[in-house]
Amino acid sequence: VFTHPISLGASKQEIMQLAQLGCYIELTYLHVLLQVVKISQILEIIREVGYQKCLLTTDAFFSWTPPAPEMFRMYIGFLNFYGLEPDVIRQMIYENPRKLLGIDQEEVDK
Repeated sequence: VFTHPISLGASKQEIMQLAQLGCYIELTYLHVLLQVVKISQILEIIREVGYQKCLLTTDAFFSWTPPAPEMFRMYIGFLNFYGLEPDVIRQMIYENPRKLLGIDQEEVDK
């Protein structure tokens, strides 16, 4: 997992190369909230890398941030507002982490 690629200064080419090598690209909402990263940059990475290789997280652990569920709701709302389909968002917040953790869908269904 490549965490915080935009705020760490990784180039689009570096992000793409890591995704092609099998890395998941983690895109956190905290940096959007802090105005370090723009939502347009998040959308650009998702479109260029492909949602199949992206993870969406809140990175909410500070006492001054909204609760993690609220931050996630805000993040999903922004992405949906800017045109990402619910199935695409679900892939990045549910399916991709499940696959990364090696959790079989049959286990989830039990």
